[in-house]
Amino acid sequence: MHRERAVIIKVLLFAGVLSLSIIAATAQPIRIKLATSVPKGTCWDRALQELSQQLEQETDGRLKLIIYAGGIVGDESNIVRKMRVGQFQAAMISSVGMSIIDSSITALSHIPLFYDSYEEFDYVRDQLADELKQRFYEKGYIILNWGDAGWVHFFTQSPMTHPDELKPMKLFFWANESGDPSIWLDLGYHPVPLASTDVMMGLQTGLINAFDTTPLVALGKQWFALAPHMCDMQWAPLVGATVIRRDIWDEVLPQDQIILKRLAINFGETIKEEARALELISIQVMEEHGLTVHHVSDEHLKLWKELVEQAYPRIRGIMVPPEFFDRVQEIRSKYRSLHKSE
Repeated sequence: MHRERAVIIKVLLFAGVLSLSIIAATAQPIRIKLATSVPKGTCWDRALQELSQQLEQETDGRLKLIIYAGGIVGDESNIVRKMRVGQFQAAMISSVGMSIIDSSITALSHIPLFYDSYEEFDYVRDQLADELKQRFYEKGYIILNWGDAGWVHFFTQSPMTHPDELKPMKLFFWANESGDPSIWLDLGYHPVPLASTDVMMGLQTGLINAFDTTPLVALGKQWFALAPHMCDMQWAPLVGATVIRRDIWDEVLPQDQIILKRLAINFGETIKEEARALELISIQVMEEHGLTVHHVSDEHLKLWKELVEQAYPRIRGIMVPPEFFDRVQEIRSKYRSLHKSE
């Protein structure tokens, strides 16, 4: 009796494994169209292409990742909109696009002059990561990995290091994001809301004469050629992530989910280190092609910090949800207390 039951169990187990193998072998490949505004030929684009090849190879063709880079889909607001309606299943986007999905992400990137180092930023992000992932999950998205594109700097058509020197300039402001240009306006500045895909045209026509982004982006998109002065103040980190629609994720076989997540995490770590290492190199390359870097003195930096702190009551609530603004303050304070002797 026991032997018969054992035989039956073995047969059922074998049949179950066999049926799963047949399903896996006959299932149609899942095509994941991923959109991003990163320039073609950059380290992010090359790494994405490599990720695509590895994913198809390791899943025996069951998953196919098709990359749409270089802004051909539009700016990040368009990418998120098209992902929501199903035209794209995934995206590699910055906190600008992510904030359209859930504004909590702004706590990592929308508080200027908040971090003193990458180590400090990484600590804050790691402490918030699980909570942010859960919020995106509830909105219908899976965060596959984190990334960043370096420190944001101001690029201008004339030298600028003092807060007052920026006031007469027409500053590019990301359109369709969770921010509010009125904060800049109330401080006496002139923000000009534009899609990121219109920055080059804006610089060419005089619609804007200043923008803020990372050196890698300024070089990759060639914006620096029309705004050849960079302020060396580290304004904020440009945070990003690779996200996939949850309904598509649920269609992926469990073993392929493991492969995709592993490759995505490795991709995120590799590209983070590469982007940070390339930051100084990209500045050197731009200097060889006409960029002038202007140092911000301690005196001027103090004025910038006073300006930012003056805007904190507006940033908290308008740009960053109050509870997350307070949380990152607490986490950063904890980090600094742990490393105060360094």
